[in-house]
Amino acid sequence: MLIAFLTVSLAVVPLQALRPDTVFDLEGGPRILLVRAAGSPGAAVRVSVPISEGDAAAAGALVHQHATLARLRGNAATLGAEVDAERTLDRLVYSVRGAVADFEHLVWLVRLAAGRPEVGVIALEDARVAALAEIERTEEVPAEALYAELQRQLAPTRGWGPTVGTMVAALTPVQLEDFWRHAFRRDSIRVTIVADVPVEAVLAALDGLGAPAASPNLLATTSAGGVGAPPTPHRPETLRTWHAVAYVAAAESYAPAVVTARLLASALVDDAAVEAPRVDMWWLEERVAIAIRGAAYPAAEPRMLRTIDGLLSRLRGDLLAAGVTSAASAVRREILLGARTPWGLAALLGRQFDVTGDPSAAERLMGELQRVDAEMMRSFLAALANQPPLRADIRP
Repeated sequence: MLIAFLTVSLAVVPLQALRPDTVFDLEGGPRILLVRAAGSPGAAVRVSVPISEGDAAAAGALVHQHATLARLRGNAATLGAEVDAERTLDRLVYSVRGAVADFEHLVWLVRLAAGRPEVGVIALEDARVAALAEIERTEEVPAEALYAELQRQLAPTRGWGPTVGTMVAALTPVQLEDFWRHAFRRDSIRVTIVADVPVEAVLAALDGLGAPAASPNLLATTSAGGVGAPPTPHRPETLRTWHAVAYVAAAESYAPAVVTARLLASALVDDAAVEAPRVDMWWLEERVAIAIRGAAYPAAEPRMLRTIDGLLSRLRGDLLAAGVTSAASAVRREILLGARTPWGLAALLGRQFDVTGDPSAAERLMGELQRVDAEMMRSFLAALANQPPLRADIRP
């Protein structure tokens, strides 16, 4: 566990910290954002890579994540550093955080994550077992299965298709390395660093990060060859009806989308007709989706369905300028509070950079949130309402 004194003591991060001090590309990659967190005893490094379309890439990313995390955590514990991983629909992300005095050690962990996967037979089997357990949990837990179905509709060639589990179970070391060669190409890697370190130290530490060039896609050809017909999709057992919808907007509508998600969440939580209420946002490079889900026992199912399906229309009818201003201010405050540590700031900057490709996207978002008003929200909500939402249901 990180020592408590590493946490930055500021209540919120200053806005100027959202602007990278340096953005540069090493020859052949990667592209790097650096924020010089002057005086901070903590440091964070975040590395992200794109995941190609198809079940083969999803299987490779899943096994790579479990194998790499197991390897990293054993090494990170020696210095009290922490590591984490995240998969979105189109990216695989590793994050490392610790003391700035141990920056070389943190970067070494990043190099392990982005380097050729040296995984033994036992470690690979452990990673496959962990990956299959995650797939099983997603299939068996209604709330997760519901969102997985929505994500398949949102991005049919990404996420988990019906053959992912079969491919995970059969994944070989050669196929795992093939995934690495494609996903971790140096020119595809994006790195975000928040640390009080000179540029020269960053350049030296990250030179040669990742795979030098792509090779033939063995993962797609050999994995797909032996899986046969796709298995029948599994439906989890449940005593309640689960229902979800997702509204999709263009990525440039990010600021009003975030405010919309907050307003929808507030309205949903206050409605007793919906159990396990939740509102989430998912980001792709071209789109952003607002997902709403909930559950109800059979007697309350009709009211739950009406509530979730009518939530957007209700928000449009009840929208007040004061509510928009309050929600936008609350979102800005939450974003800045989340970025008050080096690792929180790296996560924010890196996520916005991944979604938009713009190194200044996080700073731009904060400016856009200041300009969100009722008129802008009405226009955005009308555009959402004009498109049929994605839908998913799981019934007893």
